[in-house]
Amino acid sequence: MEMIPRLRVAVISDLHAFASPVSYQTPSYLDMSQTDKNQYNDPMLGLKSLIDRNQISADILLCAGDIGDKAIPAATSFGWDKVNEIKGWLGASDIIATAGNHDVDSRYKYNDYDAKGMLQSLTPAFPGLTTDQCDRFWSRNFAILEGEYWRIVTLNSAAYHGAGGEQASEYLHGRVSNHTVAHLKKELEEKTVAKPLNILLCHHHPIRNNRIEERDYSEMAGGDGLVNELGSGELGQWIIIHGHKHYPRITYATGGSTSPIIFSAGSFCAQLYPELGPKARNQFYLIDFPIDQFGRLECSVAGKVNSWDWISMRGWQKASRESGIPAEAGFGYRCAHQHLVNSIVKYLTGLQEPYSDWSQLVEWKAEIDFLTPDDKEVLIKNLQEKGVQVLFDDDGVPVQVKVKK
Repeated sequence: MEMIPRLRVAVISDLHAFASPVSYQTPSYLDMSQTDKNQYNDPMLGLKSLIDRNQISADILLCAGDIGDKAIPAATSFGWDKVNEIKGWLGASDIIATAGNHDVDSRYKYNDYDAKGMLQSLTPAFPGLTTDQCDRFWSRNFAILEGEYWRIVTLNSAAYHGAGGEQASEYLHGRVSNHTVAHLKKELEEKTVAKPLNILLCHHHPIRNNRIEERDYSEMAGGDGLVNELGSGELGQWIIIHGHKHYPRITYATGGSTSPIIFSAGSFCAQLYPELGPKARNQFYLIDFPIDQFGRLECSVAGKVNSWDWISMRGWQKASRESGIPAEAGFGYRCAHQHLVNSIVKYLTGLQEPYSDWSQLVEWKAEIDFLTPDDKEVLIKNLQEKGVQVLFDDDGVPVQVKVKK
């Protein structure tokens, strides 16, 4: 029997590359004119060091948009070159990207009123697919790339930016039209082979994301309809990966058990807004999808995430427990918390020793590794309320549990 492979995906978003000097606050740590670069003040050199040091590799690199800042042509081209460098460092076979609101020249008119012209002139072709697929991305606002066991859709949620007249403020939010959703649904329905893993990449968040204390006005218009179609269960099981908010979080869309997973990627290296400072970090991700385990896990689509934080003058570090998405995270296991807590307590009290390594607990119940960070925090809190002590390492990763006998 043929072994079903795993898929390893690296995720970056919101580089906001720029060229100094600028007349406003520095938008990013990725300054194309900086000359004194080293791995502690330049996120690209730091990432190269991290990849080499940890022998990190990926099958595919996903980039969720805002490659340059404010659609400056030279910065956008520079950022795209850097994305392609990362692909090479990771040994990835493909880049799949999408357009962000800062990639489309909707306000500054550098490109003679051709809002998407700069992106269409990039080399290699943007968003990183074959010529035919790139043409479909620009004409249909989405393109599909398929492997034997997975399917990735890249959606252009900035497709209508640059419209004039009454639509001049379109740049303030994303959009997916009913027409685009209908065409995407039709193409997916025409696919005769179902895939166990389905990923949709976009820039704007398809559902409101206002967990931080700010008014959320920039979500994707029409996003509810898109999420409803993908969450119907008729088009496979989906994870949506997006950028734009600069706020890292993994959650589930509203709906039933087949609702999509929502992976909100933090910014790779943009300077974060003050209100985000205590609650988010710049991050880089490696997601491992164990497609070969989907059949035995109590999950439809599941993955494990390794996350790193960019800290200026310190370089890339393992993410902390407070970083938004911690150093080791997961998604896909939608459990009944109280039942899981009671099962864990029963298991621990049945052991001869009063303590257990967290890895031993995961070996007993593999799905624990596929709880979202929020769900894992709830689990730990509930365990502690039951008298179970949870110990963490320096990175905030649980390493041991101890129960009173």
